Amino acid sequence: MGRTVNRSDLILPAGDVPIGPLDYNIYTNSQLPDIQAIDQLPLKVIGGSVVRVGDVGFARDSHQIQTNIVRVDGKHRNGSD
Repeated sequence: MGRTVNRSDLILPAGDVPIGPLDYNIYTNSQLPDIQAIDQLPLKVIGGSVVRVGDVGFARDSHQIQTNIVRVDGKHRNGSD
């Protein structure tokens, strides 16, 4: 299941376009808009029926907020001093 989700949630380079003196990179965005959209991803077809993530489980955001401590020469730095 993890490979299917990873293949479906991508930003890929699609090429570039020169406009005047500039060269712009073009990307295709197929990232999912929210967590609930993961449940609608198709995993496989069995007997003509599509099996989706939501049919075998559910998606949830279990990511924890990351906190960091930065020290410079052994002293705490919070970015404001």
